[in-house]
Amino acid sequence: MQKPVHYLLLVLFGLAGLFTGTWASSRFLDAGSAEKYIVDQDNRVVPVPLDQFGLSKEQAAFVSRMRMPVFSDSGPFDLKHKKDIRQALLAGYQKDGPLLDQWATFSSDRERFIAYLMIRVNGSFPNFEVRPLSGSLTELLTSQEGNCGDLTVRLLMLLDLFSIQARAIAWNTPAIEGHMFVDAYDPEEGKAYFLDPTNNLMAAAKTQDEGTGFIDILSDSDVPARLDLLDEQMKQFPLYFASATGVSSDFENWASSNALRVYDVTINGLAYELPQMLERWSAGGDWHPSSLCRLAGEGNPGLAVFQPQNCLPIVSLTGHDRASSANNVEVRLPL
Repeated sequence: MQKPVHYLLLVLFGLAGLFTGTWASSRFLDAGSAEKYIVDQDNRVVPVPLDQFGLSKEQAAFVSRMRMPVFSDSGPFDLKHKKDIRQALLAGYQKDGPLLDQWATFSSDRERFIAYLMIRVNGSFPNFEVRPLSGSLTELLTSQEGNCGDLTVRLLMLLDLFSIQARAIAWNTPAIEGHMFVDAYDPEEGKAYFLDPTNNLMAAAKTQDEGTGFIDILSDSDVPARLDLLDEQMKQFPLYFASATGVSSDFENWASSNALRVYDVTINGLAYELPQMLERWSAGGDWHPSSLCRLAGEGNPGLAVFQPQNCLPIVSLTGHDRASSANNVEVRLPL
């Protein structure tokens, strides 16, 4: 029988994506373009009528190239597969990494590589589905159906392979309802990252403090400073996936169901509603930061086999001393 806290965490990761399809969209969507394309279920770039929302042909081709598994072996996972995944990602980056320059300017090759990891995770989930977090390591790495919790965990796993410390941020406010994304710190460059693999949104900032996440930087700033940082640093890349469970996530509905696009909603939510979430995290409860180390330590068998090593503690966001200094594995929060 699963531990009650662990079970609730699995449900939380599953429910975190429930509302994502209703507020997520893309600033790349444009109802006035002369030519419009989407990437269909067979990963083909196909035209759509001019009165529908879509991408340019170049944007759709980019999405198609990113839309593939990050790991294809369906057999039992062995720790040697970590090296295989690393090598495959590095080879893919050497080939496709320069494509990212058409969407954003990067301060370093390392920053661009981290963006590539996020975009590849997005492309590895062509179908949106609300479900609890799997306990199977193979499924955590290979499933093509999932929600923001699944995308977040998969990105945490890839970041761990490249010694990037990270944690999952569970967020639920009026602006950003029931969502999950990644907060990370890269010791190689002393840089903190906000990474949303569901919506292909990314922001980065240099920090002098080791082990500092992007949300830590925001929490030490006032609203105007947060807005300035987010406006300056937020990058967005094209994306598309179809819904497997009736949660609408096609181009037309994404664009028409919200006056505020996801780019603006995310900036406003992070800037204005962070104090609300900090208070909520401090109080405990269902919505709180987590990490692969914590989930593995609480009994997720797949993540225990994966043996994550690079987890960002949550104490700076919760105010609770929840991390073990010996192994950086966080103990359970009371629910």
